[in-house]
Amino acid sequence: MVRIIVDSATDLPETLKYEYNLNPVPTRVRFGDEIYKVGVDMDDNMFYELLPRSPYFPKTVNAPPRDFYRVFTQSNEETIYLSISRKLSKYYESALLAKTSFNLDHVTIYDTNSLSMVTGMMAITAVRMSRLGYSVSEILNVMDQMKERSVIYIAVPTLQYLFVSGRVNRAQMISGSLLRIKPILRVFNGVIESASRARGLPKAIASIPSLLENDFNRNEEIMLTVLHSNNLDGATDLARRLLDRFSVSEHFETRIGSSVGANIGPGAVGIAAVPAVKF
Repeated sequence: MVRIIVDSATDLPETLKYEYNLNPVPTRVRFGDEIYKVGVDMDDNMFYELLPRSPYFPKTVNAPPRDFYRVFTQSNEETIYLSISRKLSKYYESALLAKTSFNLDHVTIYDTNSLSMVTGMMAITAVRMSRLGYSVSEILNVMDQMKERSVIYIAVPTLQYLFVSGRVNRAQMISGSLLRIKPILRVFNGVIESASRARGLPKAIASIPSLLENDFNRNEEIMLTVLHSNNLDGATDLARRLLDRFSVSEHFETRIGSSVGANIGPGAVGIAAVPAVKF
């Protein structure tokens, strides 16, 4: 059986981690001089409690190669590590360094070209295929099909965290704050880009289903996850709009973890969507 590895930037809910035996390589988050290993020193509750209390904005810290080496060498089974986009983090490079430095030929490092629950839903699919006896090459073929059309949209209530992470400049932050402009970000082909914007968060969230129609038609089966950073009401409303509008084969909901949450802050609502590939 092929072993599937992910990291904690996938935002997988605990129930799915348990069901699919996915124990993420811990990512790291820094508040000032304190560095926390996600899922070890810090859970999502602690992260969101620290956000309003800490005088520091959170920053993500790369997981070192030794963390990947430790996980990769727990078994000699064929292994696929599904990395979030190498354009957005250095986790891919750390994992690749662990593989090449120690000649771990049983490990395949795969760039999902996305993050959060796009990578999470790809991992769920990969585990299902592995349990049915599919090979590494067969699993990667399906991963290619999924990542080619995967997309994330996130409506963000504040530009402060995006400014600190370098995603927007100071002029954009100030003008957006004054005009109550809320950006809708799109993650596609491995990068984060601006998809649209709206005046006020409710309008920004309400625009997401229309944006998704640019990627999937209403009759096309998709796997869908509604994401939120401590905005359950907004996520519930968005889920209702999407389920009424699209052909959703599977639907998940999750709270955005610290790796993504450090860049967008609290209150965001969005979706991750991938094609429901048959295998």
